[in-house]
Amino acid sequence: MAEHGWRRTLELSASEKQVEVDSVLASETFARSEQLRSFLKYVCQMEMEGRAAELNEYLVGVEALGRPSSYSPAEDSSVRSRAWELRQKLLKHYSSQRTHSEVRIDLPRGGYAPQYLVRDQSPDQEERKSGDNAEPAALSKTVTLSHTIARYALMTVLAALAGALGVTGANHFWKSPLTDSVDPVIRQAWGPLLAPGASDIIVMANGLYFIIRPEGTPGGHDRRQFPVPPEVYSEYRERRPLDPDTRLTMFTQENVVLMGYINGLVTITGFLQQSNVSFYLSPERIVPTYAIRNRNAILFGAPQDSIMISDVLRKGVFHFGYSPKHDIVIQKGDASFDDAPYYVSRIRDLANSFETYGVITVMQSIGAESPETRTVVFSGITSVGAQAAAEFFASPAHMRDLRERFRKEGLNDFPPAYQVVLRCNARDTLLVSYEYADSAILP
Repeated sequence: MAEHGWRRTLELSASEKQVEVDSVLASETFARSEQLRSFLKYVCQMEMEGRAAELNEYLVGVEALGRPSSYSPAEDSSVRSRAWELRQKLLKHYSSQRTHSEVRIDLPRGGYAPQYLVRDQSPDQEERKSGDNAEPAALSKTVTLSHTIARYALMTVLAALAGALGVTGANHFWKSPLTDSVDPVIRQAWGPLLAPGASDIIVMANGLYFIIRPEGTPGGHDRRQFPVPPEVYSEYRERRPLDPDTRLTMFTQENVVLMGYINGLVTITGFLQQSNVSFYLSPERIVPTYAIRNRNAILFGAPQDSIMISDVLRKGVFHFGYSPKHDIVIQKGDASFDDAPYYVSRIRDLANSFETYGVITVMQSIGAESPETRTVVFSGITSVGAQAAAEFFASPAHMRDLRERFRKEGLNDFPPAYQVVLRCNARDTLLVSYEYADSAILP
């Protein structure tokens, strides 16, 4: 059913529909949502070809989202999740960028066939439009809903960020009603981390950063401060306001978590909540290494920022190293860069698009006396790679594909220790897509 103030139309031509679709796909709202763009483009194209009745969850998953032909909607809810996200993106687009649009694309709940809405030109609506600043009632409702959604999403991210920066290891997070909705392949891959009564600790690495601020502003008064080199002033003024006579100062800060880690953290905490697993969240700077000995642990970060992660990755096949030519790289084996494969970040274009890599490391917990505990590290050349690692490890479809790779190597199950490298496409600090690149079974 269309919102008040809008009505469904069957009068638009295919070319008129295509104009609206192209406008939405090119908008800022959808610029960083490659999967949602593919979803919308596919279902709209099917509708314009008169094939809307054929649209179903399986077809969207395989044709629009690139799921394998073995994809099972009953086991993988990604299409339903993306459909929900698409509806919210459309709401945001028409409530912020196209507030005066006469045509809207709508994806009704309960299906995947798009509809096209036009403003209801009733006398009541004409009266509302009479003033230059008048706002249609339907649009007002849309804005309110959009703000509610944005507020909820922001609260979720802030809760995760606050936990990463400020809570101690004694904080207990969500506990959901007992369910058995977790895909069997995920239970198989996660093992002890999802065992009944499991209590996992999530540790966020804390990189050491220099924070630059004008003298006299809050934040660094209780820390040792350092002079700022003169050449930094012009760089600072390109990004922040700075009065000509104001001096800059800088100080060290550990309470910084990058965007990719936050997004990955939200994925994992939501997944553990769904799985009815208790978990604790803490920044590494207040957690000694012995606190994760012989217990389930999930670590986020890069080895250069984490003693724990550095210790774990020493036992791996894939290592993080430094190359004067490429900066941070992921190298396979101990040979030199000239003799062994390695993975590096690459700039793709001038729109902040780049390729980078993430790494999942799974192994028996430090100091474990039995295989009943597990440590998992989500890392990467950038924080985007760590986010991809978290999403991959929580995806039934990807873990099923990974299990098939291990079976081709003669294993019947996931090995107790292994690493997976993921190739990621990113824009700015946001993950666009990822795919399997390499893996290794650890001794």
